[in-house]
Amino acid sequence: MAYKPSQVFYGTFSTIRVDTFALTDADALPTAYVKKNGTTDGAVTVTVTNLETGRYQATFTVPSGYVAGDDVEVIATATVNSVVGKISIGKFLIDTKYVSDAYQIIDDVQALVIAK
Repeated sequence: MAYKPSQVFYGTFSTIRVDTFALTDADALPTAYVKKNGTTDGAVTVTVTNLETGRYQATFTVPSGYVAGDDVEVIATATVNSVVGKISIGKFLIDTKYVSDAYQIIDDVQALVIAK
């Protein structure tokens, strides 16, 4: 999966009790952060929302300064029943074009050819 700068990332994750494996809410709202090219990017704010018991969604807007080839990872941290855990909830590359962009270019060229 690839994202472009200024697109919104959505990722979900769950929290469980390690003694019962049952979905359960974290002791407090989990946090999440972004690593770009292996380094934590403290300028990015990730919003974490509780969707239902033990299920969360993390969202953030990919910064406009990210460039094609940047490696991005989103990591969530949660404490459940006093046990701290971390999980990678998304890993992707930044790109500036998608396959769908190429299809649009082809459609545009075909429309120009037909118009001639």
